[in-house]
Amino acid sequence: MMIPFKGKFSGIKQYMQGKPHPWGLKLWVRNGISGMLCGFDVYQGSVDGKRAKSDLGISCDVVMKLASTLPEGPNYKVYADNFLTCVPLIVQLLDRGIHFVETVRQVLLPKCNLENEKILKKKGSGSFDIRVKANHNIYAIKWYFETPIHYTITNEAHALDLLAARNKACKSYHHDLAKERLTQRRKAMAATNCVLVYGGKGALGSACVNYFRSKGWWVASIDIVANEEANANVLVKLCESFTDQAAQVTSDVATVLGEHKVDAIVCVAGGWAGGNCSSKDLYKNTDMMWKQSVWTSTISSHLASLHLKPGGLLTLSGAKASLDGTPGMIGYGMAKAAVHQLCKSLAGENSGLPPGAGAVAILPVTLDTPMNRKFMPDADFGSWTSLEYIAETFYSWATGSGRPASGSLIQLVTTGGKTEASAAQ
Repeated sequence: MMIPFKGKFSGIKQYMQGKPHPWGLKLWVRNGISGMLCGFDVYQGSVDGKRAKSDLGISCDVVMKLASTLPEGPNYKVYADNFLTCVPLIVQLLDRGIHFVETVRQVLLPKCNLENEKILKKKGSGSFDIRVKANHNIYAIKWYFETPIHYTITNEAHALDLLAARNKACKSYHHDLAKERLTQRRKAMAATNCVLVYGGKGALGSACVNYFRSKGWWVASIDIVANEEANANVLVKLCESFTDQAAQVTSDVATVLGEHKVDAIVCVAGGWAGGNCSSKDLYKNTDMMWKQSVWTSTISSHLASLHLKPGGLLTLSGAKASLDGTPGMIGYGMAKAAVHQLCKSLAGENSGLPPGAGAVAILPVTLDTPMNRKFMPDADFGSWTSLEYIAETFYSWATGSGRPASGSLIQLVTTGGKTEASAAQ
């Protein structure tokens, strides 16, 4: 963006030939979807003829600087042109939970062997080729319409939507190719075991995603932030309406799975907040605990009714503390007790689960997570349950080894680094 100016600020005044106002102050800007300017940075050129060295380069540094004020978590999508693009930039934004959609120069996609222009031209306008950087789920697309255009996108659903929109806008007869590609991926899913991990970006969820992937399973993560290690991601849109959030997740999971059924659904979403009935944060914390535990567990149970194979496994996350009163953490205790009740209800006749499918809840005391270690550095870590133990347990149950009866509440008690699993009475 150029601000017309011919004054004497020679240090930052720029000349850009061919612009309507060639002399002026050059700004890098970030606009919202409404077109309103949300942030800017004044381009100041080099210092004494030298530019500061950067791993990303000046243009990509601009993107990182303008995106630095975006909060992490709400699944923001940043759109940019090919001057402000490189793969390391995309990776850094993904680490902050920010998605990126952009045109890109082919030279910035090294070792990405997309089909050449002649092949796409023979297929006709609207044809395309896709490659995926598997360790980060970055999609490189070469789309042909009179000339090839390259895109990089950080989410498969966004990639398919982009292709469908571009082909529809250009009235291309290939507008259904994106759907065909999705159908092909679903066929590939049928050749292996599949699991949904609700809360797949959290500490325990990430451990589950990694463990099931190591066993050759196809894994989809459901969370507010994508897990790059998962085969697919369903991003939860934060809102104050349970029905709206549930409908969005249910719809997006259906888009990913289609008619395909999964072997297991692992719900490990949750959190912790304290407070007794006199706490000033009682209402806020209770609302948060209900959303994190009860909303996610309820949605998971409905997903199981739709997408779980007969004989499949649904796991929920309760808490051993909620077997009794929890006066110092009332919101947490109520939410986890509700999860226990849901688990028992799912074991009953006419619960809605597929034939032979089972629901089991784990009831840990304290999980050995980096966050817990940070805030409780003096605790006895030997009494905390390891994430790897739980992931291995879920895998064993999902493969039919030692699975408890449906409706079981399984306590996980760890002493001296050894965990004992037992059914709550």
